[in-house]
Amino acid sequence: MIFCYTIIMKKTIILFLLIIFSLSFSASAVSDFARSRIFYDDQYMLLITHPNENSRVTTSSRMSFLGDSDKRHRVYINGEQVATTENGFFTYYAELELGENQFLIVNGIHSELITITREEPAQWLPPETVYFTDEIFGTVEADFVPRFAYFDDDMNAKTPLMSGTTFRILGERGDYYIIGDGTMLFKNHVKRLAQPISELIISGGEITASGNNINISFDVSDNPLYEIILDEETAVLILYADTDLSELNTAPPHITQISKSVQASPSAVEYNIEFARVPVGYMVGFADGRMNIAFRFAPADLSQAFVLLDAGHGGADPGALGPPGEFGSMEKDFNLYVAEVARDYLLNAGIDTLLIRDTNEFVPIMERVEYFALEPDISVSVHANSAPLSADFSSFSGPLMYFTLDISEDTASNMIELINSEVDGFTPHAALPWHRRQNFAMARYTGGPSMLFEMGFMCNPTEYELMLHYAYLDRLGTALGMSIEQYIKGLITAENPEAAETFAPLPPLPPPPVVYDIEDTHPVLLHIYTPEDVDSAVNKYIILIASVIFAGVLLCLPSILRRR
Repeated sequence: MIFCYTIIMKKTIILFLLIIFSLSFSASAVSDFARSRIFYDDQYMLLITHPNENSRVTTSSRMSFLGDSDKRHRVYINGEQVATTENGFFTYYAELELGENQFLIVNGIHSELITITREEPAQWLPPETVYFTDEIFGTVEADFVPRFAYFDDDMNAKTPLMSGTTFRILGERGDYYIIGDGTMLFKNHVKRLAQPISELIISGGEITASGNNINISFDVSDNPLYEIILDEETAVLILYADTDLSELNTAPPHITQISKSVQASPSAVEYNIEFARVPVGYMVGFADGRMNIAFRFAPADLSQAFVLLDAGHGGADPGALGPPGEFGSMEKDFNLYVAEVARDYLLNAGIDTLLIRDTNEFVPIMERVEYFALEPDISVSVHANSAPLSADFSSFSGPLMYFTLDISEDTASNMIELINSEVDGFTPHAALPWHRRQNFAMARYTGGPSMLFEMGFMCNPTEYELMLHYAYLDRLGTALGMSIEQYIKGLITAENPEAAETFAPLPPLPPPPVVYDIEDTHPVLLHIYTPEDVDSAVNKYIILIASVIFAGVLLCLPSILRRR
């Protein structure tokens, strides 16, 4: 009896392990299949990606539709034929009347009736500005927190603040606090202190050099609010404090001149510093009662350069969707592919490069920002663009480069000019300017140029179809890598003109191939899965699990019969 029981237990365990194995195998296979159908395009259905169910009530007088269709048939909206791409992608810009607007979309045997409700816009009132009578202080608890010029319609970002920066809160305006220097911070970035600070004091002053940095440090009673402005070889450093006991002396050969002035309201000390070299950026930090400002300079050669690349979105965050929605390539897929091509180009050029994510994973934005602590010489976040639903999707196209801080503007301009020249002939250029100021978290790095690269517009059917070709994505990624390499080489030769003789010229990319013929250019859409493929795969997994269970039952059957 004990022997029989032991046999049954052993076989039960074997059966259990077989079932677990089959389930894990099935889950893995499903996962692989999901990855393989990232670029799936269902040619046999009508799909309206935008506007979705959550955006069919609007105050706009116009709205764009975006979708995918059965490419074997024409698309009609309210009886009007709509242009489609070779693959059946389409967009339609519609006029909206007040009230309900109905649109009947017909595509072969498929049709869909969509109702868009246009409402009167609510009257917008500017938020009231309230100034506090009590002394209130606050601090930020994250790095590279944005701040803005007060009442600046463009919301141009000023020097971002590092964790620990402490300041007076003068008042509030809507979602913003007005702080000691008259700029504004989002309230959700500020921790209000329970007790006011009696006096902000700055004292001491020391200049040291290490590697490619010149470090300026002060003793501080609390971590003062600051502003740093770079202009060629000159830096303006403003520290907001009640009492200034600091003094900086010129430290040749790194600094040629230092001048100091004091302003009364708001109380601050201003240093004008002239360097012997042109700084490319700066980093600010607070620790143990010290404030350190590290001005950064160009690397001595390519082997000392470091590039940080970020592939936007990922995992559960798909980013922008194209005409096929989640049935086709999403922004996160394009971002990763192009970022990997750029990384490989830079590594082959001998430039140390880190890609924040190299798999389909979600990395929270604050974790991405933490990589700035590695102090790259340049940082680029790779994305694909989109436009608001009220815009005409077909009018948006081409790569763009966004920057946030002044120190990145010239580099952004030069980089996007090179990229656009390399993709000329593929797609119409974006309307000028190709580089634009916008407040993005991944473009607020101060240690060097940082920007956000938009490779094209997901909402433009023609451009989306273009991005479905490996030939075009490879060209975009290579052009991005070339533009970064050109920037770094420019830094080195500016410091050492003789270094230019050691640099080989940037290799020109071959003439643009014809990429508009889907079948001839081996596009990403080469592997197309139909609903029948999905059913077949699921059936295989069901058969696999059933077979394992049946085998387990057969394995235990002799023992069961012996017991009887």
